[in-house]
Amino acid sequence: MRMFLIAILCLPALAWAEILEEVVVTGSYVSESPPAQRLVRRGDNLLLSVHITNDSREKDTREAEIHQTLLRAIRSAEKKPGVQVSAVTDSGFVIPLTRSNYLIDLAPGARPDTSQAYFRVKAAIPESNGNGESQVTDLKRFVDELEMIGRTQVFANSDAEISIINPSSYRSQVITLMAEDVKQVTDALGDDYKVVLTGIDRPVKWGRVGSVNVAIYIPYEYVVLPSTVHSLMSFPDY
Repeated sequence: MRMFLIAILCLPALAWAEILEEVVVTGSYVSESPPAQRLVRRGDNLLLSVHITNDSREKDTREAEIHQTLLRAIRSAEKKPGVQVSAVTDSGFVIPLTRSNYLIDLAPGARPDTSQAYFRVKAAIPESNGNGESQVTDLKRFVDELEMIGRTQVFANSDAEISIINPSSYRSQVITLMAEDVKQVTDALGDDYKVVLTGIDRPVKWGRVGSVNVAIYIPYEYVVLPSTVHSLMSFPDY
């Protein structure tokens, strides 16, 4: 997506900051040893991945027809409240596609004389206790109703991704949970013991929990020591 990345690099600083605050939540936080305390909240948006492909013989024709289909999708989303066409960078950032930046780079398809790309259609996750099924259904219907240009075809994924906006902004809440965890331990053990906490300086991490929730955490650890111990020597792992 070289052309697309060049386009967003030319945006004003404020717009750049707004773009980079939304990230796709990939995988599950349980893929590593989770900390005792983490903040669990609903994700912000559902994203349905859409594969767009074209097998017109001429490369220029294929690219033009895909891009024109993307432009039609953007125009359709502008008329449908709550739906947005986006792309996701290799780093997981969600980038809104607009009439000014829809000329994304395309990759060769699986067969000769084909071109392809992926984009997302996005909708907000409801604040209710629902699991987002109705939103996913609406997104799939939106894809089904898109107007194809030339030999372009689109195929929506069966499952939706979720995203979160500015996950680092929850750092203070996560630290508060960490502090409560440590306090609970020290209160239970009394003055004869103390807790040495490590990892609090690590970046915030996040992972998916269930269909629409996100766990936000800092991978911290702590060691419980007798209060008479005044230094702790750490040894490297071999």
